[in-house]
Amino acid sequence: MSSSHGPNYGEWVDWTGVIHFKEEHLWQNSTWTILQIDRPEPGTDITIDNFKIALPKESSYPNPNDVCGELVMNGDAEGNGFNPFPMERTDSKTKLDVLKDENNNNYFALKERTASWSSMQQDLDPNCMDVGVVYETSAKVRLHSEYDEKYYWYIGGIRSDGESFYRTILQCPPQKYEDGFVRCSGKFTVDKVLAEATDLFLRMRINGDRDKTVDIDYDDVSIQFSRGYINKFVVSKDDAVCWGEDSEIHVGTSLYYSWNSEVPNGFTSGISNVQYNNDGTMEFRLKDPPHIPVISFEDSNSMAAQVALISRNVKIAGDIDEVEDNKGKEGCVPKYLF
Repeated sequence: MSSSHGPNYGEWVDWTGVIHFKEEHLWQNSTWTILQIDRPEPGTDITIDNFKIALPKESSYPNPNDVCGELVMNGDAEGNGFNPFPMERTDSKTKLDVLKDENNNNYFALKERTASWSSMQQDLDPNCMDVGVVYETSAKVRLHSEYDEKYYWYIGGIRSDGESFYRTILQCPPQKYEDGFVRCSGKFTVDKVLAEATDLFLRMRINGDRDKTVDIDYDDVSIQFSRGYINKFVVSKDDAVCWGEDSEIHVGTSLYYSWNSEVPNGFTSGISNVQYNNDGTMEFRLKDPPHIPVISFEDSNSMAAQVALISRNVKIAGDIDEVEDNKGKEGCVPKYLF
C-alpha cells in the first residue's frame, strides 16, 4: 500500500492484495513460511483484524465446460470479498476497491485517477479469439462527473508480429454522476488481429471534454459469447440460380469505426459448396469466415446485409433444350451451343 493510499493514524482501512507463488517459493523441504508487515515508521502501532489468506473463488476462473462462454471473470465483484481479483488497475497511483451499495451489492470503485486512460483492466484468453466469432460486451458504469462524459471500452495487446495494438469494441453515450449506474452494451466481431494476438486485455477510457480523471465505478462487466463465425449463407434459389462452387461473393455490412482506424464495410469470400434445400432456398458454404459484423434479416429487416456475386464460372453446354431453358432467367448467363 502506497503512502497516498494509507489511512490516517488511528483509522481502519481495508488492505488486500494477491500473492503469486512461484516455483522457487515452493521448496520441498520447506516446513514454514513467514508473512510480515514491513516499512511502518518506528513507534507505529499496528492493529490487524479479520486477516486471512484464501484461494480465489470459482467465479475468478473460466467455466471448464464452457471456457469461452464468458471472458471476464468476477465481473460483478461478488466473488472475492473486497479483493478485486482478477481485476487490476493500469496505474499504480490509482486505488481499486470493492465497495457495497445500499442494497448490499458489490461494485468496483477506481479512485485517484491521473489520466483519461487510467482504468481497471483484466487479461483475456487469446485462445477464445477465432476470426468471425461474435461477442457481446456489457457493463454498468457510474462516472463521478457533474458533466456528461463519453467513454469507450477497448481490447489491447500484442500482435503476432510483436507490435502493440488497441481495438475499440464498445462506444458508450455521454453520462454524468446524477445518472447513476448506466448499462452500455454492444457486439463486436473478432478480426484477424485479435485472433492472432499473443496477449490481450480489456480496458476502458474516457474521451469526453472535461472531467477525464474523475472516479469511476464499475459493475457487471462482461464479454459473453454471442455467436460462432458464419460459414454459410441461405438465399432464395430464384435469386442465385447461377451461383456455384469457386464463385466469389461480396457481403456488405454497416460501416463502423475504431478510435484510430476505419474498417472496410464489406468482405469477399469464395464459395466452397452449394446445397439445394427443399424449401426453395440454397446454402452456400464459405471458404473464409467474415471478420466484420454481418446483419441478417433475423437481426434487422431494414439493415440486413446485401450479398453480391462478383465472379462466377460459366458452364458451356451442348444441349439445345438446355439453352432454351436458361434463356431469360434474370441474373444468369445463357448456356450457348458451340
